[in-house]
Amino acid sequence: MLTDSAGNSTTDTIDITLVNKPKLDSGMVPVIYSESAEAWIIADENGGEWYDYSSDEAQWANIMLQDGLTVEGDIEVLDDNKTALVGKEITTSGSMFVWIPRYMYQIPSANYHTSTAGEINIKFLKGTTNIATDETNVEIANASGADNWNVHPAFCDGNKTNYANGEWDKDITGIWVAKFEASSSNPNATYGGGDTADLNVKVLPNVASWRGITANNMFEVCRKMSNNNNIYGISSISDMHIMKNSEWGMVSYLTSSKYGANGRVWSNSNSSYLTGNAGTSENTAQTSNTYSYNTANGMKASTTGNVYGIYDMAGGAAEYTATYLNFEGVNNSAYIINIINAQFKYKSLYKNDETTYGDAIYETPEWFQAGMSALTNDYPLVYRGGSDTTTGISNFRNIFGLGKGSGVSTGGRSFRPVCIVE
Repeated sequence: MLTDSAGNSTTDTIDITLVNKPKLDSGMVPVIYSESAEAWIIADENGGEWYDYSSDEAQWANIMLQDGLTVEGDIEVLDDNKTALVGKEITTSGSMFVWIPRYMYQIPSANYHTSTAGEINIKFLKGTTNIATDETNVEIANASGADNWNVHPAFCDGNKTNYANGEWDKDITGIWVAKFEASSSNPNATYGGGDTADLNVKVLPNVASWRGITANNMFEVCRKMSNNNNIYGISSISDMHIMKNSEWGMVSYLTSSKYGANGRVWSNSNSSYLTGNAGTSENTAQTSNTYSYNTANGMKASTTGNVYGIYDMAGGAAEYTATYLNFEGVNNSAYIINIINAQFKYKSLYKNDETTYGDAIYETPEWFQAGMSALTNDYPLVYRGGSDTTTGISNFRNIFGLGKGSGVSTGGRSFRPVCIVE
């Protein structure tokens, strides 16, 4: 019941979608976008305007880290004055991340394991439980199958499943995902950074993505983001790592729901691999004529269809994930040895006889005309997203490999960090 100042009462229905509150580390600064200023401003994490995951708004929570972040008057954002700076316009951006809250999903039988794309049903969950925030009771299968309800494995404890589906090492409330493909602290270098672990990862729009780097170095620079005295202002409770295939699927499924863009994501077809750009349609050949992430057309490359989503999931550079086919002999592949030797929570493994769920491969084959290439002993490493030639939604969830004789990524390959705050 709503009552105005004159005492007139009306009844209205308000769509409130409850999700787990984003879990913040000390260096994470909540931000919202001001359309009038065409700039990000510092948000009040408890003020109610920071995020709204309802289907009407699809305003996923955004943060900036403190690697170069300044506000009006060139004031650096420090932990002890964030509250006083609420509402201030950001003049220099820090690396940006987006919150994906814990959820369970269901793929309808008409779309499961077919090339016919459909809407994925989502129920957000309370805390680290399997209880839906809308209080409905459903039978949870946690197994691939038409109409099955599954808690997405990226949020789940892999000790219970032997990490069969790319789980973490405990149940978690959500995951921070880089808003754009990784760039480097020297984006003007060859391939936006090249094959080195001596640069820092940045996550910014309108800069060249970091390419020409080996999988080993990708893994190392993402893990280095959590080191002591890092440039991001985060503490040891933030666990940074290169995205796994399960985490790619986690973003893909939420995007293909009513809480995202229903899968209709325009490609980043920028021929210079500028992050957060959009072409002129869902499928656009590479061109220098693209739209920035915060323009009307640029937002169509976002997972939400607005400025609050995740970009470069379609088109851009293809992104390596910490995921490989565990064929006999792959353990001799020196160029992915950091991933092979990593703790299970930092990687996903495939075997010939396995059917995993939650990774946007078997369950949603060729949705939006996506192409797929089989993993083999010579091509064991997974990458997702873009393409070297024609880019677009048709490559939204590609799976490919890298020949194990090739030690360096080509100029069309990048990566994406994610963060779990424990």
